[in-house]
Amino acid sequence: MRIKIKIPRLLIDLLKECKKDPVLTFSIVFLGVVLIFAIIPEIIAPYPYAYIDLNKRLLPPSLEHIFGTDGLGRDIFSRIVYGARYEIFIILLATLIGMPIGLILGFISGYFGGSFDRVISLITDVQLSFPPFILMMIIVLLLGPSLINAIIAVSIYLVPIYVRLVRGQVLVEREKLYIEAAIAVGSSSWRILVKHILPNTSGPLVVQTILNSSSAILNVAALSFLGFGAQPPTPEWGTMMMEGRPYFMTAPHAILFPGLMIFLLVFSLNTIGERLREIVDPMLKI
Repeated sequence: MRIKIKIPRLLIDLLKECKKDPVLTFSIVFLGVVLIFAIIPEIIAPYPYAYIDLNKRLLPPSLEHIFGTDGLGRDIFSRIVYGARYEIFIILLATLIGMPIGLILGFISGYFGGSFDRVISLITDVQLSFPPFILMMIIVLLLGPSLINAIIAVSIYLVPIYVRLVRGQVLVEREKLYIEAAIAVGSSSWRILVKHILPNTSGPLVVQTILNSSSAILNVAALSFLGFGAQPPTPEWGTMMMEGRPYFMTAPHAILFPGLMIFLLVFSLNTIGERLREIVDPMLKI
């Protein structure tokens, strides 16, 4: 029996879940707000993100500066709005680097097997057994501190996660009758992978990509907070927390609001990912 999970149907089912799940509704709305921030920050932000006014250093939240100002007098809300563009950039770039590599390696490893499968499985197991954040720090230290290099480091960490997921899905799908039928009519291996197996692994792949997106945001923010990621004056939220750290006792808002945005974004992505996982595999609800 062939069961195909279509992505548009998956999204429709997710929206239906909103009627009975206010947490999911909040998560989707918040993610939408972040996307709007990323698309039109110039319209929403009341000030340029790099505008410095030393006469207004570390002001608390007010009507003029709703999230207060940082150590250089810059409006924190404006920097958060502009920073949303960097967070979406992190999600997109980490996905575009990590997923295709993991997808290809997982398909070849799972479908063809043999020596290639054993080598890929060994490399995957070794990488996943290594402390992930230490691995990312080592990569960034080798490449040099920057936002792009931090994203590359996170992407390298994500590759074996995709490999293991896709390989497992392929091992299950290739034993089914519709694959045997496709082989019997002379379909090539690549046609079987692209036309038959890939559509049937799309549901779990979408779920894993959303969950990996939250991991990418959190890890890049952590690297930036330690000085290994985006560098000032970039308004990336982890970098904003690093800049606000010296004022934690005297002006906690300088670190509180960027940290809250990171928490809410990661929470929203994880919530959406978990609900999609339950839709893909209804047995998880039991």
